[in-house]
Amino acid sequence: MAALDGAERASLRFGCMKTPRLCAAVALSVALVAARAEAQEDACRASRERADGLLEAGESHDPESHLMPLVLRVAAGEATHVQIFGQDYPTPDGTCIRDFIHVRDLAAAHLLALEATGESDASLEVYNLGSAAGFSVREVVEAARRVTGRAIPARPVKRRVGDPPVLVASSRRARRELGWQPAHSTLEHMLADAWAWRLAHPDGYADRHEE
Repeated sequence: MAALDGAERASLRFGCMKTPRLCAAVALSVALVAARAEAQEDACRASRERADGLLEAGESHDPESHLMPLVLRVAAGEATHVQIFGQDYPTPDGTCIRDFIHVRDLAAAHLLALEATGESDASLEVYNLGSAAGFSVREVVEAARRVTGRAIPARPVKRRVGDPPVLVASSRRARRELGWQPAHSTLEHMLADAWAWRLAHPDGYADRHEE
């Protein structure tokens, strides 16, 4: 799901310039993400309900570098183990802490930003989206074992150069000004949805390209 790991950026930022042109562009980007799920629906949903269809928008990269998909590849039998880069960080379990939010919560934040946008103010508003707490690499692996019922072997290796111990984003402003409240971003919920999508699409988006 919207995952940040390794040396990647810790915060997801979006701006909403209060002009019709940029707001239309933001609306289009949200609509394009939602369309992938809505194509499989029998009826169109209202804008606020679109986020509920985003389960069909999974995460797949080639090469893969994000933590959750890598862990689920091991659960699916496509890799023998997941690597844990460093176990001696100043965190509760010694592994890096990274931030994750569910794509449904990401989409909901964008919709709230659109609703809060007016046409007379040309200022730029920037919001961070995150949990403010994050989850450790070991927590992600252990939660994936519970969710999938698979062993998911993990192999400790040396630290990667440049990996900070903790990368998380505060969403206090989005919560305060937009009323954003993540409803799907527990670790188990994100992994369960990611696992369900992976089981339905073992080849990632390759099967979509063949349709």
